[in-house]
Amino acid sequence: MATHARPGSLPGPAPADRRVPELDPALVEEWQGGGGELVDLFALARERLGGIAAFRLGPRPTVLVTDPAAVQHVLAHHPDRYVKRSHRARLLIGDGLLAATGEAWQRQRRLLQSQFTGPGMRRYEQRIAGAARTTAARWASYARTGEVFDVGAEMRRFALDTIWRSLTGHPLDPGTERELAAVPAVVAAMPRLPADGAAAEEAVAAELARIDDVARRAIAAARDGAAGPDGPGLLHVLTEAAGTRPEYTDRLIRDELVTLLVAGHETTASTLTWLYLLLDRNPGAREQALAAGAEGSAQRRQAVQALVQETLRFYP
Repeated sequence: MATHARPGSLPGPAPADRRVPELDPALVEEWQGGGGELVDLFALARERLGGIAAFRLGPRPTVLVTDPAAVQHVLAHHPDRYVKRSHRARLLIGDGLLAATGEAWQRQRRLLQSQFTGPGMRRYEQRIAGAARTTAARWASYARTGEVFDVGAEMRRFALDTIWRSLTGHPLDPGTERELAAVPAVVAAMPRLPADGAAAEEAVAAELARIDDVARRAIAAARDGAAGPDGPGLLHVLTEAAGTRPEYTDRLIRDELVTLLVAGHETTASTLTWLYLLLDRNPGAREQALAAGAEGSAQRRQAVQALVQETLRFYP
């Protein structure tokens, strides 16, 4: 089974009838029945079909591009050809940066980009350190009581706390943490949602309502100037932008807030989980990083960055 590609739509010389190999529907059904993660389906498609593969979760095929040359072809050489006409996550992130396109994407990217440069990220160092101290204290309590815990769940909790502190200036409280569990719940449900947009939204309406309620409260607090213990957060940047940029309505600010939660939560948590696994298997690497320099020194920072980069090499 195969999906037709338009002439010139894939890298390299290709005949007009070039086809993208498509994963056997029986394998997709087996994945759906087993309740696997979406990344498991991606891995299966790449393993069976290579760096350019297709599969169907509805009437239309999805093409997965992982081959480095093909990724460069799509993202760097021909971004005008591959546009986001309908992002699958739009029911969750709305018109946030991941779903935006064209001039809207350029405007939103310019506003957020300054927050994620080297100097921009230094504004959030104390918030990240605060979330790390909270996690370390919780782990110390587990050690005292002998409680067994899930490192993956702990890293998701840490990542969410970090993002929430960066957005609002406030530590993540238990009530907000419970409500924001709706975000990964919607993400996990997406591959199995109905193809019809209205039906898909109805299927996760309760979760979306919980997310909207949290966002509404956070945006209202930012508009009221309610800075947290570490000062104003990224939400204040977005609400202040609304004063000069009419497109930044409360709805778009909500969409950007949820986009940042989605984009930074699971990816960061997964990388840190793999890092802890590798350090457990290679304790000498941990000792070497700690011995590289004093806490907070450039030498130790570089050593830790090398560990993260090596983790991403093993588990990209």
